[in-house]
Amino acid sequence: MVKILLKRIYEEPSEADGYRILLDRLWPRGLKKEDAKFDEWRKEITPSKELRQWFHEDKDRHWEVFQGRYGMEIKQNPDFIPFLREIEKHPVVTFLTAAKDVQHSHLPILKEVIEDFEKNKS
Repeated sequence: MVKILLKRIYEEPSEADGYRILLDRLWPRGLKKEDAKFDEWRKEITPSKELRQWFHEDKDRHWEVFQGRYGMEIKQNPDFIPFLREIEKHPVVTFLTAAKDVQHSHLPILKEVIEDFEKNKS
């Protein structure tokens, strides 16, 4: 099973990060493309534009519902299984976001869905 780490894109990369994937629909503010250190950018596995905008209206109030809605979006996303197959090729993968609070972003939700999927697969 792949080890998944979560980080902000603005943090310095480390060798322990393994394969680094930017998982934001929008390009991170203030970051020049030539300065960004990641292996691939996967917008299609991020929350939909509508869900992201709704969540940002009131993050504290919407957090619990957002977790459930994004979890459903992931499971219904036709790009989810190909994404899983891709990350399984790497022993360590770091999911990157520009969100200030990584633990209250979409990354831990995606990580949990992947881990649950992997557990139920075996």
